[in-house]
Amino acid sequence: KLLHDGCDDSIRPDPERRREDLERYSLDSMEMVGTLNRPGKEWGLIRMTAGPISGNVVKVQSGEYLGINHGQINSISAQQIEITTLVPDSKGCWERRTVYLTLAEG
Repeated sequence: KLLHDGCDDSIRPDPERRREDLERYSLDSMEMVGTLNRPGKEWGLIRMTAGPISGNVVKVQSGEYLGINHGQINSISAQQIEITTLVPDSKGCWERRTVYLTLAEG
């Protein structure tokens, strides 16, 4: 359903969802450093590059949330992690944006 200014009400953060730890940090403070595979499971490995946990490597999975813009991991491959974020636009509506964390060189 459409709200004010023609916003699509289906595109908005869930106010009831409990925020995850990595949602306190900007995606700019994260870099992909690899993946970890087990049968039927794949994790992305992200190194924090800023903030109080700088230098820590964190394991993430599809469906988890990270970043300050309600980012949710769609998929993880050997080269990148695809994240859908929700960003407010100039009309006060929410819009989806896809962001990629790509494997850091070296």
